[in-house]
Amino acid sequence: MARSAVGASGIWLLSCLPVALPALWAPAEASLGDASRLALAALPWLAWIGIAGGGGASWSTAALAAPPLAAALTVDLGHGRPLAGLAVVAVSSLVMIGLLGAAGRRAAGAGENGPRARCAAVAWMLLVPGLPLLRSALESGGAPSFGAAPRWLAALADASPIAWAWQCARSGVSDRGSLPWAALAVCVGLLAIRGFAPPVVEGVVAREAAS
Repeated sequence: MARSAVGASGIWLLSCLPVALPALWAPAEASLGDASRLALAALPWLAWIGIAGGGGASWSTAALAAPPLAAALTVDLGHGRPLAGLAVVAVSSLVMIGLLGAAGRRAAGAGENGPRARCAAVAWMLLVPGLPLLRSALESGGAPSFGAAPRWLAALADASPIAWAWQCARSGVSDRGSLPWAALAVCVGLLAIRGFAPPVVEGVVAREAAS
């Protein structure tokens, strides 16, 4: 079985957990509390699909993600969350999954071990999981000696698709949802980097790899 198929199957199961786990184990409902099930269901896809050579899929993966997201949306509606805000989160999540998947596929098409793919992998690592993890490490692990992260770091970290989904899950979904423009811009930027990495950048990456 292809690696991308195995990964998609595992992520699909993780995406179903916010809906299935409370039905199978009653204490899970209280543990999840007021967290948006829709945003929690989107998190595994956003964390996986953009890995260069890992997802290897595009809009077909967004279609695969749609059923668990729809089930989670239904649960959120049952909890009294507004449909308009949930629609913003659902559509934005599917668009981001599609963009990140297309970026991963484009980078893989350029050669999984080529300079463009390595440049794209570094960009994905920094912009999607890297900066939010750094902020969390500074503010949680470093507290109280370090305190709040610098404003520029907090702003960049909040633009991550993962940070956006986590914020939606943690703070709930309002009538307008959590505006996704910064996260969408990051996804579009990664698609551009992976498709049109400047030759100078590719040359630098290639020299570093050869040294």
